[in-house]
Parts: sequence; structure tokens; C-alpha cells
Amino acid sequence: AITLLSFYVTSLYLVPGFFIPLSLLTYTKMVIIFSLLSLVVRPVFKILFLPINILTLGLFGWIINVILLYLLIAFVPQVRFGITTYPSLSWQGMIVPMIKLTPFATAVAASFSLTFLNKILNWLINK
Repeated sequence: AITLLSFYVTSLYLVPGFFIPLSLLTYTKMVIIFSLLSLVVRPVFKILFLPINILTLGLFGWIINVILLYLLIAFVPQVRFGITTYPSLSWQGMIVPMIKLTPFATAVAASFSLTFLNKILNWLINK
């Protein structure tokens, strides 16, 4: 349920270039396949990329999540990444220019968002 909620919030509100059709069947299929990939494939990738993960102080874990998301797309073709454009922001004299993300950068942003939401929701439930 937490993974489903994380995918829902990420695709609708946080990363607009992460497209998931609003269908309960698609979400259920996607969460089941992503959970299986996380249980089977993630440990293999963690062992294979352990030296790189140590060198990057754990930041390479997001790239492993990106790989899992691309594997998810192979199994659920309705899910896809597109080009994301965030508008420019201005707040108290600080200006952030418009950001245009490629599909790979969108996948990295979605991976970061999914990881963050999963950790926050698990923390809230276990508290």
C-alpha cells in the first residue's frame, strides 16, 4: 500500500514527466512487479555495484532504483518517462531558472521521490 501511494503521489504531483495511467489494475500490476524486482533484482545489483556505491557514499542506490524503474517499464508498458519542464521560481530575490529534464533525469527524479516518500511513509507508520 505504501509503494502504491508513493507511485501515485510521485506520478501525479511531484514528477509530471512520470506517466502512469489512472487505473487500479495498472497500479496493482505495477506495484506487484516492482516489489518482485525489489526482492529479486535489487540485491543482485547491490552486490554487483557495491564498490561504486561505497565510493559514492550510497548515492549510487538511486541509480539502482532508476534501473529497477526501467525494468518496470519493460514489464508494464503503460508506465513511461517523458521530458519534464519545471517553471522558473523567484522568492525574495533568489531566482531559480526553468529546468528541463530529459527522460533519464526524470527517472532519477522519480527514483529520488519514490525513495523519499517510501521512507517517510514507513517512518510515519512505524512511529
